[in-house]
Amino acid sequence: MGKKIRVWDGTAWQDVAPSLPYTAIHSAQASMPATGVDGQVWLDTDGTLAGQDFVPLSGGTMTGNLNTPSINSGPIVGRNKIINGDFSIWQRGTSFTGIAYDQPVADRFFTTANNIGSLTTSRQSFALGSAPTSGYESQYFLRYSLAQTGSGGISNQVFTKIEDARTFAGQQVTFSFWAKSSTAYGATVFIDRWYGSGGSAVDYNAASSSGFNVTTTWQRFTTTLTIPSISGKTVGANSFLRVGITLPAYTTVDVDTWGWQLEAGNQATPFHTATSNQQTELAACQRYYVRYTGVDYTVLATNGYTQSTTQGAYWTSLPVTMRVPPTSVEFSNVEFRDSGGGSGYVVNAISVAPTLSTQNIARGGMTISSGTWTTFRPGFLEGSGTPCYLGFSAEL
Repeated sequence: MGKKIRVWDGTAWQDVAPSLPYTAIHSAQASMPATGVDGQVWLDTDGTLAGQDFVPLSGGTMTGNLNTPSINSGPIVGRNKIINGDFSIWQRGTSFTGIAYDQPVADRFFTTANNIGSLTTSRQSFALGSAPTSGYESQYFLRYSLAQTGSGGISNQVFTKIEDARTFAGQQVTFSFWAKSSTAYGATVFIDRWYGSGGSAVDYNAASSSGFNVTTTWQRFTTTLTIPSISGKTVGANSFLRVGITLPAYTTVDVDTWGWQLEAGNQATPFHTATSNQQTELAACQRYYVRYTGVDYTVLATNGYTQSTTQGAYWTSLPVTMRVPPTSVEFSNVEFRDSGGGSGYVVNAISVAPTLSTQNIARGGMTISSGTWTTFRPGFLEGSGTPCYLGFSAEL
């Protein structure tokens, strides 16, 4: 039988002469029925004229794998489990110095390095038209600038955390990222599984892959990994997957990275953020960290009162529902404004009380550095310098 496609036109099967530049055209099934249904197209999928597979143009169910890199030339939103994978959101600032374990940098991203030498992690801007992939004109990328000397065991890393150790358990996943380095090196990809407080011991390198040759030009690296089953484990509070790449050690180097994506399956699809746009991506980041930033007299917390001559309390609504009630607070250049008397008092300590807070309201205490409050005066927290900020964390 010659190669052809047969389509039911509502009355009879019609042979369709191939006109597209295929090297092999599937033929009609030898066992196809005498009559069909509008929209049915019968194909021989393996060239043997065996079986009765067909693909309906409307409705029906397809079995097997369908690789769809895009729909209408656009990315598929929601596959990526990494929030802020394009490094567009930096609530805490744009440059971080010092070496510390689990150092927050861009939202949802962290660094760690051995305490030898110096480290600066910063937000860098792409020149217009220079983003590493066509079709996604990103604005920022992350730069890890290291100056280290010494020898021995060390693990320099940049990583993100994906909530819930159950994520992708027992599944095949594909991790992809772009990177370049001022000095070529071999990177390793790792996924650790942290079972949280009261849970099983950490599975370090639950899945990993090595041999990624990062050079001085942007490249996309992809690897397919299998996340082990979670059977027999105990999941406690605040569990997560820790997904990251290793960085050079004992050298002076700049490593740039962008476009992190972790998705189900064995194919890397075109990069897209975890959510549909910048506003929803910010909200996804604020589930874990919220920072109010301003200048002199910017209102940072809307409600408060004095409890004694030196101590006070505050509470304020949060812009999103956070993962848990805030567990820590950061601040700079903040004062308490007495809304009755108009006086401002610089605050030298602010705390947050998780047991008095909710996922939607932060509540805590404060003390002033000088002066004397009148007890039980209403007020609010505002900026006393530029820049000023008040940040609440519910990080994993």
